Amino acid sequence: MPLRASAAGITLVIASGLVTVLNNPRPRAMGLARLLVAADLLQSFPADPSQPVPALWKQRLGPNAEKAWSHSNRSWWQLWSRHDDGGAYLVLHADDLPPDQRPVGTVTVDDLLVIGADRLAAEQLKEPLGLRTNALQGLEHRCLERLQQGQAVYWSSNGLAGVLGPLSPLLTQWQQGCLSLQLATDRLRWEGEAGAVAGLRGPIPTPLPAPAADTSTKALPAGILLAVRGSRLDQLLGGLLRRSLVRDSLANQYGLDAETLTRLGGSPFQLQLRSLPKGPFRLGLTLAIPVGNQRQAWIAALEKASVGIGRQGLQAAPMQAQDHQGRPGTAPKPRTWMRSDGTVVGGWRWLIETKPDRPDSQRNETLVLFLGPAPAILSPPPPATLGHRLGRQGEQVQLEVLLRPNGLAAETLLPGTLPPLINAADALVLVAGDDGPGRISPLSGELRLPR
Repeated sequence: MPLRASAAGITLVIASGLVTVLNNPRPRAMGLARLLVAADLLQSFPADPSQPVPALWKQRLGPNAEKAWSHSNRSWWQLWSRHDDGGAYLVLHADDLPPDQRPVGTVTVDDLLVIGADRLAAEQLKEPLGLRTNALQGLEHRCLERLQQGQAVYWSSNGLAGVLGPLSPLLTQWQQGCLSLQLATDRLRWEGEAGAVAGLRGPIPTPLPAPAADTSTKALPAGILLAVRGSRLDQLLGGLLRRSLVRDSLANQYGLDAETLTRLGGSPFQLQLRSLPKGPFRLGLTLAIPVGNQRQAWIAALEKASVGIGRQGLQAAPMQAQDHQGRPGTAPKPRTWMRSDGTVVGGWRWLIETKPDRPDSQRNETLVLFLGPAPAILSPPPPATLGHRLGRQGEQVQLEVLLRPNGLAAETLLPGTLPPLINAADALVLVAGDDGPGRISPLSGELRLPR
């Protein structure tokens, strides 16, 4: 009897241990969770010895790079931390590099080796590695899985700011996130998710389908370098409009109070950046927002802005016949503002879309603001939601961005920290879905590569 009881007890302990192991399998790279917390940017790559040795391997491993690469058959990673003076870190599985081949700037993180440029870089990494010890959940956990399963990239707010520089305030809704990458013949496609703050535990967002094959090649008219459509302008400009310096300037100089900025931020919008082949300006900017039931409020805001613009020394140009779009007398007067030398610097138009079978109470009205000369063709009102435009049933799309990276790079409008491949690309499309209660947005898009 004692022997049978002991055997039963041992069997129970073993069975419990097996259940625990099966329910909590050992991750493929245990140290990757700690590295993700310490990373500003972290990118995974599949090893392919048939390809040339990556430059980072040569930089970090020196004469041992060729041999190590020829025997590599698992994923490896490239990491940027807050101390990036020494450049990126190379991250390998510990058993992929024998101890006698490890450089002096190597740090062991569980089952991984993190190899920096030198011993100082290795020491600098130890500080962020000890900042957090709790398990990853939600968005961070799913990003960890992407980095373990294939080619992917993860970013934190510091990483986003480092790559985009002064453009980072435009992406405050996606301060932390990750994308899985897929390289085709002439384009790089991605899908993933991102959130407005770090450590979100929201559920998995509904993935967005990849853009259609011709989305990035046919969507932008000639001369347009950037086109953005969205369900709320504060998804794009919220980071700027929340800055006290910007808000105070708009209020004091142009009479745009907090109520007006809130109305502006909550408006669906369409924004375009166009190249100007002649004239004093190289680029022109157009912003179209639907008026909706806020007609009188917008008229009052334009009147206040007119007073402020006049105080800045600008003059209202005489109206031209083409300025009257819509039925005479039904729209507020258009304004074109110019300097004392006659150079037009901006203005606005009030568009009214009417149909014979639609009563006046149901007409569509759009306020179009522009910087630079007035656009030759004014865009129609943007939809309140982009879901139907993109052909996705039951999905609300927050933002759609289409741009020509090579055109923007030619105008020196892209940060110098972007990879050369992006600067040379013909087209880029990015779609962000509705973030919902958890404030985690699904992302999809593609980059068309130069041939």
